[in-house]
Amino acid sequence: MDKNFGLRELEAFVTVAECGSFTAAGRRLLLTQPTISLRISSLEEALDAKVFDRSRSGTLLTPAGEALMPHAIAALGKRREGIEAIRELKEGRKGILKVGGSSIPGAYILPAHLARLKRENPGLEIRLQVSDTDTVLAALRAAEIELAVLGRQAGDKDLETIELERDRVLPLAAPQCLRDHGLRPPRRRGDTLSVQAGDLSRLPLILREPGSATRALAIERLEACGIRIPDFASLLEVPGNTVARQAARAGLGVTFLSSFAARESLARGDLCQLEIPGFNSERPITLTRLKGRTLSPAALKLAGELEASAS
Repeated sequence: MDKNFGLRELEAFVTVAECGSFTAAGRRLLLTQPTISLRISSLEEALDAKVFDRSRSGTLLTPAGEALMPHAIAALGKRREGIEAIRELKEGRKGILKVGGSSIPGAYILPAHLARLKRENPGLEIRLQVSDTDTVLAALRAAEIELAVLGRQAGDKDLETIELERDRVLPLAAPQCLRDHGLRPPRRRGDTLSVQAGDLSRLPLILREPGSATRALAIERLEACGIRIPDFASLLEVPGNTVARQAARAGLGVTFLSSFAARESLARGDLCQLEIPGFNSERPITLTRLKGRTLSPAALKLAGELEASAS
C-alpha cells in the first residue's frame, strides 16, 4: 500500500462526504467534477481501498471511508490551525518573544515597553532574561534571545547595535562613609562633592561582579584618571546593582552605579555623588541583535518601539 497522499486528496474526500456528490463538492471547492474524481481515485489507489460507494441516489462512505473520516478531519483541522498560528505570528499577536537586558536596561527600560506590547497583544508570551552584560551577550549568540538591550556598545563584528540613549555611571558614597574617612559631605542634598584621586583612594571600593558593563566602565575610566583598583583601601565585590547600592548606603565604601539605579538614593540623600576630575561618566544604552538573524514579528515591533522612543 502506497501511503503517500496529501491534504488536497483529503480535502476532496471530506467535502464529497459532506456534500453527498462529486459535483457539489467541486462547486464548493471551485474545482471541476473530473478534478474531484481524480483526487478521490488517487486517494483510493494510495490506500488500496475504496472510500465511496457511488450510485444514482448519491455517494456513501464505505467502511474504509468511515475509518478514514475522523483522521482526515483532524488532519485538515491541523492544517487550519497551522495557517492561523502563522498568521497570528506574522501579526505579532501570538508566539514567544525572548529578549534580554543587562541589569540597568532590564530593570529600568525594558519593562515599560514590554508591558505596552503585552497590552496590545494579550496572546503574546514574553520571556525576559536579565543578567550581566557578558551573560546576556552569550545568550544572544546562542539564539536563546532575539534582542538585547545593554549598557555598553558591543563592537563585535557579528552584532548590530543601535544607540537608544545615554546613561551616566556615577561615583557614590554615603555621607557617613565620607566622614569616617576624613571627607566632608555636601551640605545640601543633591550637591556633588569634588574628590581628588588621593582622597578617593582612601575609601574602600565596592564593585559589581565581573561581566558587568558598569564595573568595566568604572575600572576603565578610573584608570584613565590615573587611579588603579589596587590604590583603594580595600575592594568588595558584590552581585548586582541592588547589593552595591545597599552596601554603599550602609557605609561600606564608594561604588559606581547607573544614574537610573542611583536616582532614588540621591533624592533621599542616602548617597552623595562624587565628582572626580577627568572622570567621564557617560555611556550608551544600546539595542543589540545578531547579524543575519531573522527576527520574529514581535521582536521587530519591540525593536521599532525602542528605536522610536530614542529618536
